[in-house]
Amino acid sequence: MRRTVFLRLWQSPYPDELLSSWIARLSDANFCSVPELCRYLGLDQERPPETQSDLEGVDIDGFCATLRLPPLQLGRMLLQRRADFPVECTSWSDFQHCPACTHKVPGISLRQA
Repeated sequence: MRRTVFLRLWQSPYPDELLSSWIARLSDANFCSVPELCRYLGLDQERPPETQSDLEGVDIDGFCATLRLPPLQLGRMLLQRRADFPVECTSWSDFQHCPACTHKVPGISLRQA
């Protein structure tokens, strides 16, 4: 049985925050890079998961225990409908809506990474 080791410094996720954004904030709070935190969390990739398929092969119970995150909340922090948008842009800046982009490409989906 895997022993759960909690993160040293923990912050609650913001309402409607994506998991990728929260993991980036947690890495800053714990003085490590996002890839380092992803490896610590048992992810096979060096970027935060964005969809449920990114978590294939991951021990979800251990992942959630380390993050002190209820598994039901994990699902709400992932992108659900990637294929439904004609264009999807992921930004490392803090925005969800860009009027200029929406005007140029109706139906564009802007998400924070």
